[in-house]
Parts: sequence; structure tokens; C-alpha cells
Amino acid sequence: MQLIPLGKVRQGAKSSLILFSALCFSPLLVGQTFSIGGPATAKQKTSPTFTISMSGSSGKNVATIQWTVQLPAGVYLAQSSAACNPSTGICMAGLSNKALTDGTIATVRLTFSKSTSIGKNWISLGNMFAADVNGYDCDVPLTGPGMNVKVSK
Repeated sequence: MQLIPLGKVRQGAKSSLILFSALCFSPLLVGQTFSIGGPATAKQKTSPTFTISMSGSSGKNVATIQWTVQLPAGVYLAQSSAACNPSTGICMAGLSNKALTDGTIATVRLTFSKSTSIGKNWISLGNMFAADVNGYDCDVPLTGPGMNVKVSK
């Protein structure tokens, strides 16, 4: 999958966000929930895989999702099944006019470098946006805002 200049994609969507923000009250995207899951422990200098999951999508027609993987110092976005910009942590999944279904929507591999703090490290998702199959853009609620990963040497 080709890496997309995500800042430009998101910037271009601002006008549709403003224009169609009144439509967010419709049941189209209400009740979507997103979470991150993965191992509760990791060692420095390893790259475990984490999953980004969605639930509550039945009949909602969510086609594209954008989020930011928020990482502590020393943890880096190494690879993803979604279109991601490793330097900003911004990722997008779907990128089509077909509705996504409940379950795993992307996997991300995170590298815990030698400089990652020993002990608990908080990993979370933020700045969530979703578009339906018609391209309407709305904010998306999150569940389980993140997770702690206990890092050891």
C-alpha cells in the first residue's frame, strides 16, 4: 500500500467537516467504538503487533477511519496494515466506498527502543475521524482510550 501524504488528505477534508458537521446528529455514525489491543508486556528492542478494532458498526456504513497513534518517548510506529505516516502517527484505514465491519480494522507494529522507559508505558488512539460511504465526516467516540504496556529489558 502506498503511503499517502495524510496531512494533505486531512486538510482537504476540513471543508466537508464544516459543511456536513450538522449531519453528525444522524444515527449513521452514532455508537461506533474503537480500541487498541495487544500484548500487556514487551521488551526493549522488540516490535510487537497491536490491533485497532471497531465495534457497533452494524448498519452505520463507516468506510474510512483516521486516527493518531499516541506513543510515549522511545516507542515508534514501525509498520502498519493501514496507511500510516510514522513521523506523525496519523493512520487511515478503509479508504474506499465499502463499509467496514466490526472487528480488526488494522494492525500496527510498534518498536520499543532501548530508550523506552522500563515499567508502564501508555499507548492510545486519539484524533479519531470517520467518513461514511458517501464521504460525510464525523467525530467518532472511543472506548478503552488506550492501554498500558509494561516494558522490561
